[in-house]
Amino acid sequence: TLPGGPLGVELDGVTFGYTRREPVLDGVSLTVAPGETLALVGPPQSPDIVIYPTGAGQQRPLPLGDLLPRCGRFFPDSRRLLVGAETKGQRIRLYLTDVDGSKPRPVTPEGFPLPVISPDGTRFLSRGPDDKTWIFSVQGGEPTVVPEIAAADTVVGWTSEGRGLFVQRGVTTPARVDRFDFATRRF
Repeated sequence: TLPGGPLGVELDGVTFGYTRREPVLDGVSLTVAPGETLALVGPPQSPDIVIYPTGAGQQRPLPLGDLLPRCGRFFPDSRRLLVGAETKGQRIRLYLTDVDGSKPRPVTPEGFPLPVISPDGTRFLSRGPDDKTWIFSVQGGEPTVVPEIAAADTVVGWTSEGRGLFVQRGVTTPARVDRFDFATRRF
């Protein structure tokens, strides 16, 4: 008997394929918390993202037209997705799409890969080709740079209220993560 409510999923070293000679997953380990949604991006030639529910339901492809997906992140509402994708002859950029299959629309210039989405889903940030961290509004408008974040820094996530960022400062062992506050512009 399973407990009521959403369940988590944990994979440890899973290999899976439709044939024994061509694994689709090879040695995959991941954890999906209860209530989270997972999207797996196919191989470079794959034009789709497949959405796998963590509860009841069927997997379903999310067609992306001529885009070649490289990465993706769900918004907190689990109804929208930011996809890092390329088209022939162009570098990666971020596209916004709904999980209902609406046509993806570009939301960044070329050269912006994996996003970090704010807790309220109104903003996201990404490192640009200039090695600067840029914040974009989902509604559009001009992005803003966060000059205090150095090229060697990595944004780990937003604070829960969205008024700051958690930033790994440089490459150190052990990793040092500081909180950056937008109001004071200080770590």
